[in-house]
Amino acid sequence: MTPLVTGITWSGDVTEASRSCEISLNNTLNGTIKAVIVEVGHKVRVKVDGEEIFRGIIFSTDMTSDGTMQISVRDYNHYLTKNTDSQKFVKMKASSIVKSICKKYDIDYGHIDDTGYVIPKLILRDKTLYDMIVIALTETRQKTGKVYLLSNEKGKLVLRERKKQVKRLIISDGSNILSANMTTSIDDMRNSVRYTGKSGEDAKGVTVSDSASIKKYGLMRQKEHDGDKSDAKLKPIAASLLKELNKVATESTVDSFGDPSVYAGTMVQVSEKMTGLSGGFYVITDSHQFDPNGMHTMSLKVSKTLELNEINYEAPDESTDGKSSPSSKVSEKANDVVELARSYKGKVRYVFGNKNIAGGTGDCSGFTQFIFQKAAGINIGHGTSTQITKGSKVSKDDAQAGDLIFFQGTYRAGVSHVGIVTRKGYFIGLGNSGVKEASYTSGYWDRHFMQIRRV
Repeated sequence: MTPLVTGITWSGDVTEASRSCEISLNNTLNGTIKAVIVEVGHKVRVKVDGEEIFRGIIFSTDMTSDGTMQISVRDYNHYLTKNTDSQKFVKMKASSIVKSICKKYDIDYGHIDDTGYVIPKLILRDKTLYDMIVIALTETRQKTGKVYLLSNEKGKLVLRERKKQVKRLIISDGSNILSANMTTSIDDMRNSVRYTGKSGEDAKGVTVSDSASIKKYGLMRQKEHDGDKSDAKLKPIAASLLKELNKVATESTVDSFGDPSVYAGTMVQVSEKMTGLSGGFYVITDSHQFDPNGMHTMSLKVSKTLELNEINYEAPDESTDGKSSPSSKVSEKANDVVELARSYKGKVRYVFGNKNIAGGTGDCSGFTQFIFQKAAGINIGHGTSTQITKGSKVSKDDAQAGDLIFFQGTYRAGVSHVGIVTRKGYFIGLGNSGVKEASYTSGYWDRHFMQIRRV
């Protein structure tokens, strides 16, 4: 197939289960018949200078009448997101849980680092295999501080501890950098939080502020309410929220000549004078482009911190005997959320900063706040910067109906829009044209996708 290839994009994300490879080819020699038969399920290997960098399965193809063809390939870890089960693990390490899952599902695995910490008990119901592993690794990190990264090498699942990387590729201007970009924004910053509780929304409540930040950037206050909490219990909650929101949002990207050793989860050393990018950075996402002439370039999203996919463990009620598990109740609430959201199509007009959804006006976060409160009894607060702190982050592959989905850069840097996942690949949200459903895996919303969170 190699002589037919017109381009390859090999990419990954630290929050995704698997890496992907998009292959473009001119699959015809005479313009009338296919040169090679390419079908979903076929195996693909990609080599650079004789060294294998990727092995996977074709999950989709797109063939046109002129012979051009697009092939989407995912590595074998993708199957972790395609299998759902319920399992109970007692007194097992995360590494042992990974091996147990692999053996049960006939998943080939290679090197698995010993994670050390013995997890007392995990009862996981209706979870993807990937979520099970992420939950076990999250528990381990919270107890030991150690980070473990899942990958796939030559068709085998691998788990390695994220240790200090001594050897790093140096990316610098005048050498191998093609371009760099650093965006900073205080649009989503809040340097003061006012929280009200049992005394009512009009009561004084609790206010925590950062005076230095207010002096430098001006006062930006977030208002929250939790009717179940007393003022005494609100202060640490408000302080925690302030810590999360009182940040200057920074996003950095680097385009350079390619190096196959650089991928999501590794580190690079960057030096670029104009943007001020300097020092060691984690690679959060990577996209390598290969063309037929041998040109290899890469686009990297980099960060000073490693933004991992983590899922906190929530123990289910074991007294249900499986007849009415919490997961089924959660599923019912998720369906209620989606149904209610869909019922407002064509009924709400977009007004920035407004949340009078019942009255027919509101903005994107006002809409999601209203829907979750009314359908599920959950207060997720108002504002994308607040809602993005709720629940736990899940991968794009593991998105389920009822999850919150966030987008960035739609009109400002950082998180700027929120909606609700309705089904695989689609979400509903309130925008300038009202409440509408759209795809988040292609087109405009795919380009601005940020993350998904399960509340």
